[in-house]
Amino acid sequence: MAPHGPDGAPAGTPDGVPLDADWPDLEAAAHRFRADYGVLHEVANRLLASLEGYQQGQGSPAGLTGAVPPDPAWGGWEPAAPVRDAAGQAMRHVLAAYQRLLEEYEAAGHLLLHTAQNYAEADSATRAAARAGGDPAGGW
Repeated sequence: MAPHGPDGAPAGTPDGVPLDADWPDLEAAAHRFRADYGVLHEVANRLLASLEGYQQGQGSPAGLTGAVPPDPAWGGWEPAAPVRDAAGQAMRHVLAAYQRLLEEYEAAGHLLLHTAQNYAEADSATRAAARAGGDPAGGW
């Protein structure tokens, strides 16, 4: 059961995140929590489908590799060398961070797919146990 304040409104979570009074299933018993694994699966597929555009598109890491002009573009003006080197280093760091972001984005999509599968299997097992007259959560 969701925590409630003195006025009967949801008090929020222990880490201070407020809960909206109309949030679904705030009153659901902990052993009857259900996740919509269809929605998880759909979100994961959308994430993974959009990932290809980020990896292959105009702003992809491969497309940004040449964003810092090559050495000849800076000319022979020696005082510009530190700026040229700093620009190259900054671009390498930006590209590394972008690559990491894409890796994490992909990992999130796969994690959601895996989680959806786990929830689907758990839901199936719960239904089977209920049909057999058992209580998979120990509280029915």
